[in-house]
Amino acid sequence: MEYIRITTRVNENDLSEIIWSSIHEVGHALYELGIPDDNRGTPINQYCSMSIHESQSRLYENNLGRSEIFWKNEFHSLQNVFDRQLESVSAFDFYKGINRVRPSLIRTSADEITYHLHILVRFEIERDLIGGRLSTKDAKDAWNEKYEKYLSIVPKHDAEGILQDVHWSQGLFGYFPTYSLGSFYAAQFYAKATEKDNMKSAINSGNYDTLLDWLREHIHKLGRSFNAEELCQNVTGESLNLDYFVNYILAKYSEIYSARLN
Repeated sequence: MEYIRITTRVNENDLSEIIWSSIHEVGHALYELGIPDDNRGTPINQYCSMSIHESQSRLYENNLGRSEIFWKNEFHSLQNVFDRQLESVSAFDFYKGINRVRPSLIRTSADEITYHLHILVRFEIERDLIGGRLSTKDAKDAWNEKYEKYLSIVPKHDAEGILQDVHWSQGLFGYFPTYSLGSFYAAQFYAKATEKDNMKSAINSGNYDTLLDWLREHIHKLGRSFNAEELCQNVTGESLNLDYFVNYILAKYSEIYSARLN
């Protein structure tokens, strides 16, 4: 049996840190475990792309892990562990609380909607650094200005600002957009996976193995046999289509916030 080690985050004052960080990393791990091990040295033994890798973690973290049905099934387990803190909280109120939309400084703790503004800040800074329009000494000011522009908040110090991520210190320029692309692919894959009633029924009953089996069959076992766009076309019958993500967000949050869609 193969094992995949994951890392996660712990904040003793914020339970959400470890819950969705762990679910996110489990999504990555399940993808790695689903890549065929008997084809070493071939494209099949490699993940398709980082955007597809992130689609698996974002699918588990958000489409499943922040869904109402997931917490209808699993909230009692969490409540048993944190009985004092959650004794007067209903599963639906918990679901609404974990999906609250608000500007924040830390990317990894952001809600599904404002998260992509965090990615936009990083993308624009990387683009301008690589394009020679921004010097490294001015990157901090650019970061703070963009957070004020897009999210109406300004970091008090660099730990909650430009130094919060490990990516640039590791030389991972160009990585951040894969989180947004992963979210877009995830919405499209999840919509396709849940088209059939048997998948919806399995998830509704708390059986997530059927979803994993679908991901194994349509994505994981194919490795790098196709590029990301080809894989998306093969799995869903069309290229990456942002309408899936937009429709998912609109349907979910219009219900949470009792908002009417025109």
